[in-house]
Amino acid sequence: MEEELNYYDLDALFNKCVSGELDIHQPLEVSNKLKNRRHEISFLHHLLIQCKTHNIPLIEILSQLRYRIKSRILELVNSNAFIRHYIQNVIYEWSHDITPFDIFIDGLDELEEFPLDGSEEKLFDYSKFIDEKQSCQKAGGLLVKLEKDIGENQIQHVPFERAYSTEVEDRIRDIHHQCYDCMGRVKRNIQEVDSKYDSLEPKYMEVLLDLSTKCKSAYLEHSSRSDDSSISRLITDKNNNDIPDNIHTIFLNYTIVLNMIQKEMKFVLISFQKLMENIQDKTVMVSGFMDSLNLGDFIEEPGLGQEELEGVSGVEGLEEESNLPEFIQSIIDSAKGASFFD
Repeated sequence: MEEELNYYDLDALFNKCVSGELDIHQPLEVSNKLKNRRHEISFLHHLLIQCKTHNIPLIEILSQLRYRIKSRILELVNSNAFIRHYIQNVIYEWSHDITPFDIFIDGLDELEEFPLDGSEEKLFDYSKFIDEKQSCQKAGGLLVKLEKDIGENQIQHVPFERAYSTEVEDRIRDIHHQCYDCMGRVKRNIQEVDSKYDSLEPKYMEVLLDLSTKCKSAYLEHSSRSDDSSISRLITDKNNNDIPDNIHTIFLNYTIVLNMIQKEMKFVLISFQKLMENIQDKTVMVSGFMDSLNLGDFIEEPGLGQEELEGVSGVEGLEEESNLPEFIQSIIDSAKGASFFD
């Protein structure tokens, strides 16, 4: 699709999702600039276009959309008795002893310091991954440069003087510190993402999915009254008018957005795990150099012990031969006395 298309503005797209006018699982129809052709694209593809246009991570857009849809439904539940009573009836059908507001509770509500302001809510700051990836690449570049410099000196038969030896030791020590610090930060990010990923699932998803199949007529039928007084008719008409025609679509959009967020958080988690494996390999290699050079500060340095590394996804089995190349395993075996592996 090479021709330029008239994509929805991000706020307009959000409003359509929140109102139920747009069904997220259906393709979006957009026209070209000349408006003589129409194209169908998926909702996710449209979001990715917006990410590129506005330079916003997908997780941030999905987070905002989740907040807006959730706020809209809670507003409807709070202001419309028909909606509130019908949702309560569906809850009873599932044998739950909760209120209509409780179906939106998830693990994020239990996390400390999680921002609730819609303008600030951000499930994860994706720049953290970019920063750590750059830190890992920087450490790897320093290691490659060190090996290159040593190799060139050997080719040129430069005498291995004490001053040069000290310089090499200092460079190895600096690379080790950078790798070690990066591992600690990546570990903390993995724990944060993993915790939020597990917390995203609402505690009563079965009720939300059920409500995504209930159209407006179901709410009206359940709340119909035999009282034919003018006041009763007025209340009924008001509640009737206030129930969105696509209320089932609003619930459906909410559940789909939650699923999309979980998928994106899973991607972030796996990305950090791969980054951990990368920086871990570099750290193990440089740790072997440190141990071979008998650098005292490495032996005394407090670090990420094996017990701390256990439980970090992608780091388990550090010393298992089946998970590492042979040359890495040999360095591990020779460096078991160091604090890094204690």
